[in-house]
Amino acid sequence: MDLSFWRDVAVVVLAVEMFVVTLVPLVLFFFGIKGVRYANRQARTYGQRARDGWQQIHRRVADVTRGVEAPFREMDNIWQAIRGER
Repeated sequence: MDLSFWRDVAVVVLAVEMFVVTLVPLVLFFFGIKGVRYANRQARTYGQRARDGWQQIHRRVADVTRGVEAPFREMDNIWQAIRGER
């Protein structure tokens, strides 16, 4: 057996090693991208829920504020009518 056989074996082994070494980061990158897309979808879903919740709270607070403010506005309108400002 001469060295050409072992040279060919070494070339094949190196090619397989390079394939595996290159394949592992590509697979990690692929699943990393899939994970980022999944996280983005989840963030949008939860973000929408949070925004809807805050809008509902905002409406409730605004309704209560208008209810508390109404008598004072009414009194202010009465005072302005008495003073003749209207």
